[in-house]
Amino acid sequence: MEKKVFESRMIQADTFKKVSDKPEYYSGYMRGLRRLFHGEAFGTDAEHALWSGLVDDSDEAREQRGQGYRDGFNGLTPNPDRWERAGGRHKRGPGKDPALYRK
Repeated sequence: MEKKVFESRMIQADTFKKVSDKPEYYSGYMRGLRRLFHGEAFGTDAEHALWSGLVDDSDEAREQRGQGYRDGFNGLTPNPDRWERAGGRHKRGPGKDPALYRK
């Protein structure tokens, strides 16, 4: 990911975090984006596994952080709505079946 794209998405996510009803998603997104951009220099493999696994958490705030983390780490634009499907929340995320999600 180019530095300019990284910086632009970080600004976008930080702005949405302040006004969104899903600030936890944007917190996770920013962390995932940092891990993507900086690689192993940002966080440990254990932390990466922990954050990636939050999408299966029963706590909604932690689940949103995990969803955001995965989107950021996968280089997607921030969009918490991609995790919604007809009928409500679901556990499938980008990286498992990217055809279901729009960038």
